[in-house]
Amino acid sequence: MNSPLTSDELEALCRLDACTLANAIETFHKRLRNEGFIDHTIHCLLPRLRPMLGYAATLKIRGSAPPTTDGAYADRTDWWDQVVALPEPRVVVIEDASAKPGLGSLIGAVHMNVLRALHCVGVVTNGSVRDIPDAEEAGFHFLPQAWRSHMHTCTSSSLANLSRSAGSRFSPEICSMATCTECNPSLWTLLLEFRRSPQR
Repeated sequence: MNSPLTSDELEALCRLDACTLANAIETFHKRLRNEGFIDHTIHCLLPRLRPMLGYAATLKIRGSAPPTTDGAYADRTDWWDQVVALPEPRVVVIEDASAKPGLGSLIGAVHMNVLRALHCVGVVTNGSVRDIPDAEEAGFHFLPQAWRSHMHTCTSSSLANLSRSAGSRFSPEICSMATCTECNPSLWTLLLEFRRSPQR
C-alpha cells in the first residue's frame, strides 16, 4: 500500500464533490468507466453529515443464512483486526451475500460504536442497517440498501397504545420486539419515565 494520505490531503478531498472525484478517477484508466461505483440502490440516510472519506475495510456477511450452531450466530471479532490494519479514517464496506440481502442487519447501535472505537466513520452496504437516530447523533454515516429492525408479527392492541404514547408510527400488524409492550412489558415503565423526564 502507498503511504497514507496526510490530514491536509484528506481534508482537501472532502471538499470535492463525488462527481468531480469520479471524473478524476476515470483518468487513471484502472478500470472501465462503467465499473467501480455503487448503484442507485444504496442510499445516504444522513445527508446532513459532512462528506465521508476513508480507507475501505471490506467485509462479507450472509444475514439471512441460519445459525450454524446452537440456534445462535457465533460472535466473530477477528475481522476487527483487519479493520484496524488500515490507515485512518476507515469506512466499512459490507457485502451481504445472502439470498435476501438486507434481511438481517449487522450494523446497529452496538456495532456502530464498536466501529467508532476502531476509528471508522461510516458503513456502506448492499444490506441493511438499524438504529439510525443513534448514528445521526454520533455523526456516523450509514449508506445502506435498506434499513430494518428486528421485526415480528404482533396482534396486540398494545401496539396502538404504544404508538399513541411514544408518538411513533407503526403498522398496525408489525412491531419491533424492542418497542412492543406485549413483548417487552417493561417498556411501559421506560416510556412513562421518559415522558416525565424534564431533560426531554
